[in-house]
Amino acid sequence: MKINLIASPIKDSGMQVARQTASLLTQWGADVWVDEAVAHFFEGNVVAAPKEACLAGADAVIAIGGDGTFLKAATAAAQVRAPVLGVNLGRTGFLAEVETGELQLLRRLFEGDYKVEQRMMLQASVRRGTKVRYKGLALNDVVLHRGMVSRLLTMQVLCNGGFISTVRGDGLVISTPTGSTGYSLSAGGPIIDPKTACIAMVPVCSHSLASRAIIFEAASKITVTPEMEEGRDAYLSLDGAASFLLLQGDVVAIQKAPVTAQIIRLKPDNFYEILQNKFKEGDGT
Repeated sequence: MKINLIASPIKDSGMQVARQTASLLTQWGADVWVDEAVAHFFEGNVVAAPKEACLAGADAVIAIGGDGTFLKAATAAAQVRAPVLGVNLGRTGFLAEVETGELQLLRRLFEGDYKVEQRMMLQASVRRGTKVRYKGLALNDVVLHRGMVSRLLTMQVLCNGGFISTVRGDGLVISTPTGSTGYSLSAGGPIIDPKTACIAMVPVCSHSLASRAIIFEAASKITVTPEMEEGRDAYLSLDGAASFLLLQGDVVAIQKAPVTAQIIRLKPDNFYEILQNKFKEGDGT
């Protein structure tokens, strides 16, 4: 079994959890591949290679860190159709399956004792004139925002070519059901069962009493055109990654991606129990 191990040096100080994980995986017979940029943290029991080579032909990808690490790993794994599993080193770690004290559970990968969930992803592109200037995938959300400038952003939203609304506020979150428990939830959006096929649109700090979250069917194509008023900027971010600066006339198109994220589940599937456990600190319990 070829396993691509991806870890966050920030979350995993000294890559201690990653090294422990690699040691266990190799004991169980896996070939563990890591990015050559972090190979010096390991003790020779891994294969060091460029990121693309690590992913190519991988039977599984294991992401060690917070949700940000998992999202990056899941997006990369989806493009080579490899399943991904998360080891949580973050605070909430909603997407991660395994805690650091449960690394022995990884042995189930070798015994076939696991399930793989297919999660819908979004594809976003920026059209500038007749050319596509940017394209990317998101497991959680696509966000249009105003950056650091404290001025409202105005956006025209269409669905399948039909006008939906003019949103004026700090931004707009377009999320998958998986992403409904992330930024979308913080912006006042609904919690959606991750097995549901739909797209949610949630305004961020909307300057309108009539502005509400909208749920679209999964096959919808949403286009957003920001209005570049003087002194205002607009940016596009996918899964919280680095922002792409939008220019006057740019049109952002969001739709269901042609690939899915394959998430490995080692534990019984109970979304609502996980929801309660992950967020219990937030309600004072």
